[in-house]
Amino acid sequence: MASGKASAGAIVDAVDALPRVKGRRALLRTVAQCAAGAESYLEWHAAEKVFVGKPFDRFIKQYRVVVHGRNYRLDMYDQVTRVAVEVDGAKFHAGTDLWQRDLRRDADLASVGIQTVRFSYRDLHERPQWCRDRLRDILASRKPAA
Repeated sequence: MASGKASAGAIVDAVDALPRVKGRRALLRTVAQCAAGAESYLEWHAAEKVFVGKPFDRFIKQYRVVVHGRNYRLDMYDQVTRVAVEVDGAKFHAGTDLWQRDLRRDADLASVGIQTVRFSYRDLHERPQWCRDRLRDILASRKPAA
């Protein structure tokens, strides 16, 4: 799907056409997560295993925003609280240059009122409840007054 060689619909149709597919339910859940915007294993894991249920249902996956002429794609974005969640694996966020890019991005987003919260691969796997609790606390602290 990421390469564009297959669509979510084509995969679902292929699975439906086969009488037996081992792990059918899990496969279809994974396809649904990809169709909803998960572009990496870590994004899939965060959506499928960590940030599940309320209040996480309202997050938009792969939300695009332009700030100061720069295009950004946010892993998860909550329009109500203006919180962006980034799930960061070391492969794409390690090293001084990449770290500096992330800092500039976070500063740009903050300049328009979007708070970026980053969770690491390690935390998402080893401390998923901590990740859920922190994000719930952040959302509650940024909830607009009624």
